[in-house]
Amino acid sequence: MRGSPREAAVKVIQEVMEEKSFSNLAVNEYLKNTNWSEADANLFVTLVYGTLEQYQLMNFFLQKISRRPIKKLDPGIRILMLVSIYQLMNLDRVPDYAVVNEAVNLSRKINPSASGFVNGALRNIIRQKKTLKQSVPKGMDSDSLALRFSYPKWIIKELLKEYNEDTTINILTASQKVPDVFIRCNRLKCHEDELISSLKEEGVLAEKTNWLPEALRIEKASISLTDTAAYQSGWFQIQSISSMLAVDALDPQPGDQVLDMAAAPGGKSLFMAERMKDIGFILARDLSVGRLKQLEEHRDRMGITCIKTQVFNATQDDPSLKGKMDKILLDAPCSSLGMIRRKPEIKYANKSKGTLKQMATLGLGMLEMAAEFVRPGGCILYSTCTLFSYENQDVVYLFLEKHPHFQLTPEGMKFLNPAIHPDLDGFFMAKLKRLE
Repeated sequence: MRGSPREAAVKVIQEVMEEKSFSNLAVNEYLKNTNWSEADANLFVTLVYGTLEQYQLMNFFLQKISRRPIKKLDPGIRILMLVSIYQLMNLDRVPDYAVVNEAVNLSRKINPSASGFVNGALRNIIRQKKTLKQSVPKGMDSDSLALRFSYPKWIIKELLKEYNEDTTINILTASQKVPDVFIRCNRLKCHEDELISSLKEEGVLAEKTNWLPEALRIEKASISLTDTAAYQSGWFQIQSISSMLAVDALDPQPGDQVLDMAAAPGGKSLFMAERMKDIGFILARDLSVGRLKQLEEHRDRMGITCIKTQVFNATQDDPSLKGKMDKILLDAPCSSLGMIRRKPEIKYANKSKGTLKQMATLGLGMLEMAAEFVRPGGCILYSTCTLFSYENQDVVYLFLEKHPHFQLTPEGMKFLNPAIHPDLDGFFMAKLKRLE
């Protein structure tokens, strides 16, 4: 047990914002080691993601009612205040007085001298709720949007350059939507109907989607998906629709020789193996030993034998693969701005447009390396989970200018825009064929 949901939320947010942990990994780690009720677990998740999602706005409210500069507050106290303000401004499960009382008690663990400040400041929040909400600017300028949606101003400016105002608002709104949970049926072991029935017996309701036959949406789950017999038997994998669509676009076939250049955590490699009926060969490479180990565990759980993992830097050459691969999947490093609703801290990790340009240069270098490995007539699927053309289309066009022996396939380039598909992550893919 790791304390109350609020105490755990404060610790996780500190890990994410100060130690640069990934929110999804930190949340899952905490949930594994608690015996909370379902309601408390849900509160913990809501407090973490909600506070991270509205981080700048909650800081704005805190500064409005604080007589001291918030940058001078003890870091733990400041995070406690942000979590408490988020709860007071957005949730009603717990009465306001109880939120204040618990915050004061937690403050005594973090910094006893701050308990009076916490008590007084939160009571001011309660008294001024309506006024504070009215103080949020409603304009369409970058300053107003940055505060309202808790984004760095430079990202807002870039979005407004790339898209019109309506599309920008829709993208920002979609980034605050709680993401649906999707799973992918492992057809090597079962059919979707069998999986749906098995999950229903354990209190998990899943339904088919219109995206792909293997893709199911989780409507309700009374237990953790990873605790189900179906999961432990390798009948399914948790995976986003966008990632599944990348594999569908590459279209690996039984007997293919496939390279996954940046494979971890492995969902795409696993889906490729299933589409290949576990016949052929997939070389799944990544720099992370730990994440490749996770891939191996999933591979074994799902009864897949055609995947070999290898620790490898995708920017390096490998003469042994030159011109040998039928298909290559390159899920390139990027700013990940299409994934903000899953990892809200991404907004604050990308420091400037220059950071994104560096990512684009890295992606182009990896794409050029992939060009060395694919055989004549073979295909490369280049994908990112970001929103800007200079990480997406511009990289592909620059590659094609430098490599005239490649061309876009008839499918061309596809961008899953969250303004149009609010249920999906922002995702780009381009399929390139090496000419015979």
